[in-house]
Amino acid sequence: MTNWWKKPDEPQVYWYDDAQVEAGEVLPDLVPMTADEIAAHLAPPAVSTTDLIAARRFIAEVAGIAVAGVPVYTDRTTQNKLTAAAFRALRNPEYTVDWKCTNGSFITLNAEQITAIADAVGDYVQACYTREGELVAAFNDGTFTEEMLEEGWPA
Repeated sequence: MTNWWKKPDEPQVYWYDDAQVEAGEVLPDLVPMTADEIAAHLAPPAVSTTDLIAARRFIAEVAGIAVAGVPVYTDRTTQNKLTAAAFRALRNPEYTVDWKCTNGSFITLNAEQITAIADAVGDYVQACYTREGELVAAFNDGTFTEEMLEEGWPA
């Protein structure tokens, strides 16, 4: 007896316990699913090579870097905060900010340091996207190998 049911030509599936099936409580118009249909429904989605490349780029992108000895986060939230701080620093050369480093310490950054760190993080993130583009190009032209996925990322 199957516990998986579906409407023909629809993606929605229904599960009933044995007692419900035996009591005839299955909704009308439902048909039992075959073993192959159940396996396909439960299988994890396929992941493309370009999705794997993008995921690897994201890992590199948010790994963090050190800029002039300051350990800096490079996650998307930090990228946004650095952009805002750099914008303020450009408008006010006296602007300072207390910045939290990846090691948990705080450092007071002046306008010049804020701008330098924002530029370095921006350059680092762009280098991650450049590497992703190189790997996608290699995939598209048939020269990509799995080993390449771990090579050439900025540090």
